[in-house]
Amino acid sequence: MQINPLQSKRNALFFFGMVLNLLVFPCRSDAVPLGPDPLEQFEGNIGYQANAESLLRCETPVCDNGLGFGSTNYSCTSQSSSQLTLQNVPEDLPNFRLVYADLSWAASEGAQAALDADVTLTTPNGTSFDVSADEERSEAFTDGLANCQQLIPLICAEAPANLSCDLQFFAYHALLTDALNQYLIEGGSLNGEWLLSNISISGSEISDPQTAIAAIGSLTIGAWSLLLIYEAPDLPSRKIYYYQGLELNEGVNRQLFPSGFTAPPNPTVDLTLMALEGDQQISGDQLKLNGRQIADQCNPANNVFNSTVNVNGSCRQGVTGVDLDRFEISGAVEQGDTEAELELVIPTGNGITTAGEQLFTHWLVLAFDHLLPTFDQLKPEKRASPPHQEPVALGQVITYEISIQNIGEAAATNVLIRDPTPENTTYVTGSAQVDQLPINDGPQQSNPFAAGVQLTDLPQVGDQIEINEGHLVRFQVRVNDEVSEGVDIANIAQISADLIDPTSTNLVIHPVDLSLNPSMSGEEAGDMAGMSAGVMAGMEQIGGDIAGEAAGEMVGGSLEGGLSGGADGTGGIDEDRSGEMTESESGNTDRPSSDFCGEGTRYRESTQLCESICGPGLRWDATCEPSRCVQESQPPCQMQESSRASDGGCQSLTQTLPTFWSICFLITLLRIRRHRG
Repeated sequence: MQINPLQSKRNALFFFGMVLNLLVFPCRSDAVPLGPDPLEQFEGNIGYQANAESLLRCETPVCDNGLGFGSTNYSCTSQSSSQLTLQNVPEDLPNFRLVYADLSWAASEGAQAALDADVTLTTPNGTSFDVSADEERSEAFTDGLANCQQLIPLICAEAPANLSCDLQFFAYHALLTDALNQYLIEGGSLNGEWLLSNISISGSEISDPQTAIAAIGSLTIGAWSLLLIYEAPDLPSRKIYYYQGLELNEGVNRQLFPSGFTAPPNPTVDLTLMALEGDQQISGDQLKLNGRQIADQCNPANNVFNSTVNVNGSCRQGVTGVDLDRFEISGAVEQGDTEAELELVIPTGNGITTAGEQLFTHWLVLAFDHLLPTFDQLKPEKRASPPHQEPVALGQVITYEISIQNIGEAAATNVLIRDPTPENTTYVTGSAQVDQLPINDGPQQSNPFAAGVQLTDLPQVGDQIEINEGHLVRFQVRVNDEVSEGVDIANIAQISADLIDPTSTNLVIHPVDLSLNPSMSGEEAGDMAGMSAGVMAGMEQIGGDIAGEAAGEMVGGSLEGGLSGGADGTGGIDEDRSGEMTESESGNTDRPSSDFCGEGTRYRESTQLCESICGPGLRWDATCEPSRCVQESQPPCQMQESSRASDGGCQSLTQTLPTFWSICFLITLLRIRRHRG
């Protein structure tokens, strides 16, 4: 039988291809996928720089069987030291400091070899650090090819007879943040040449039974990297997410799903990927983010993993077994996304005419420029009635108002306002409002703002405060009765939200002035103050006109004849004391006590009338439990039996005329005096 030499060569090629393709499907063990959750995340005025370098020199091809296609596999000589350059680290910025510094070294080793966990790092100014791997952050696994002793000699005559089928792969990490910050304090620089030394790795050699499989299968790796994340007030606001995972990927496309981030409006993704064993001469490999192909001048679309280091605006080619590439990607991620698909397209090849690609994922950085809300550009304004620095009397009500507005570049979430009740005052129950709508008091009818109110939990605010959106916060306190002259009633509030530092309002102060309080003497003055407060509380519910009229009668002394009652218990109107109250009784006939005004009211000096504490569109409802400001359109709360007037046959407040109230007032006071007599 005549043999066709060409057909024989084709059959041989087909057989060799089948065997070589087996090499790209080794058995995996303990490999760690990259992500999905970030190992570290940072936010603030931050940035980062990174660089990487090879620890190999691969120059000797192996397993060229004379079939005319050459070889893409090499024996690789290891190096015990290697240099890389860091630049563009803004270390001269005020208050610059490192927040994260990761040194990593990775390599392949024979199955029986010891892994080198101790190295030396030398800084640009010559300071050396002895570094040991952090066991918790480091990774290692073993891969192997079953029956390689029988298969490999069929395709590679150079393979040693006692070939080991297994390889170890490791990526060691060490955190140097504290050490390098101290180095900076002592005058060191981060920009310049860094040297990694005293590292022992094997590389690969076709004649070495322990590492020959790495040379034959193009699985030799050896590299190191330095990643620095830093902060300074003058840097832009960013969020940085760091993912880590050493995994061998070959033969099939690999989808990774980094998550745990929140994409800002109009996001541009700053992506840096560290991979090992990318070959410049093998094409067909691609990188996609959410289906969008990633490429640039240094990394062609159809050969992204091409042994390049593409950082700091430079493109270093021919970095053996190393791919460290940084990309700026727009349009691939949308606002609010919390996960992305990162796809590695990995060519398989046929083992002879086309080579397959092997890739070890190592670490990944995703960074976003983070647009922030702010309440600081337009400082939250705190106002008060009476105004700041105006003296107040004992018992006087102070109204606080806080205007906030988001003048940032993004909506504000989880907006919290804290505004404690000032010392020497008591919160006015039911007075807390947001945007003129009442909010619930705190425990035991306390000031809800003291513990903090989440504004973005309120229906009138919504779950976020949009750009340029503003809100008004309001509550009242009453000055306590026993406060010394000159004591300052001081109040300040604080606003906080996600991603921003808390912002404080301006300080509002009211000095206590005891001369503003009338000094009515005797039991009658006490009776008058107490009864006046009760009457005026009722007057407030009748209406503004009636309350004003009644208050005018009480303050101006139009109840001619005053009130009197002797020790004989007869009581009545003392006609000999007609006209205004004497100074000994009133202390100050021009200004009544702040206690004169009842619940839900306050005294207005300019009009010398009691007025409602409620804002526009609101009214005080004493029938509620507790009493509080409510919408004018809201029906009265159900009247509690204990709150109904019963003395002297007084009827419902809304059905009583002002003159009848005066009579009720007189009868009640006379009864008290008779009782005391």
